[in-house]
Amino acid sequence: MFFCFSFKLLISSIALQSESVLVQKIYTHFKRTPATHKLGVLYVVDSVTRQWIDKATTAGQELAGTAAPDGTYAAGVRRVTELLPLLMNDLSQSVPDDQKVCFRIAAMQDLLPPT
Repeated sequence: MFFCFSFKLLISSIALQSESVLVQKIYTHFKRTPATHKLGVLYVVDSVTRQWIDKATTAGQELAGTAAPDGTYAAGVRRVTELLPLLMNDLSQSVPDDQKVCFRIAAMQDLLPPT
């Protein structure tokens, strides 16, 4: 738990001049994380992305579309949004058996790709 909090604090406080590198690091960390802990990484990604949305809104950055300039909070949000289907697909492939029913329900509602 402490690691997730530290990771979240680090990510949310970093200036986003290199948001593409930061999002790549999140993806790499997610891929290296054991299946039993991937959901924790997604919680961190969700929390940080929400902070970036707030900061982008406060800074007047447009969140809709793909025109956000690199190095902005809006660009970070866009990159995470593009990455999220890959993370969810990976999670759905590695979810423990006792949690697969949740993913089947979500897949039936077209929230996730089928497993």
